[in-house]
Amino acid sequence: MTVLLTITGTQWVDGEADTVTQKVTGALDRVADGWRLTYTDNGVPAVLHTTPVRVTLTRGEDAASAMVWEKGKRHTCEYQTPYGVLPLGLTAKNVAVALDDNGGKVVLAYILDQNEQPVSANTLEIAVAVPEKG
Repeated sequence: MTVLLTITGTQWVDGEADTVTQKVTGALDRVADGWRLTYTDNGVPAVLHTTPVRVTLTRGEDAASAMVWEKGKRHTCEYQTPYGVLPLGLTAKNVAVALDDNGGKVVLAYILDQNEQPVSANTLEIAVAVPEKG
């Protein structure tokens, strides 16, 4: 089904917060083990797959760049920069998924690290709204 997404990302580095919000149209589909959100992020296809305990975000065609959130677990990902690929660790502090046929919300809190040294604290909140018919 077609949905409206409000995606808010906040990053804290050295006590300074930087927040970015974007609104995009996407699709919400029920899958066997949870939900799949598909949308375009700055011209790049993105897929967010949720289960009750795990969230995976894949942007573009490169599965190696997938970000994985599982509370209390550290996963690695490759972050593409204009200068090349930066390997990062991602440790989820909170994973909250509340989606249904009426939309809902995904809230993720996590720490990014490089070589196991913290780089930033982050939150990602995706509000999912089903447009009114009529």
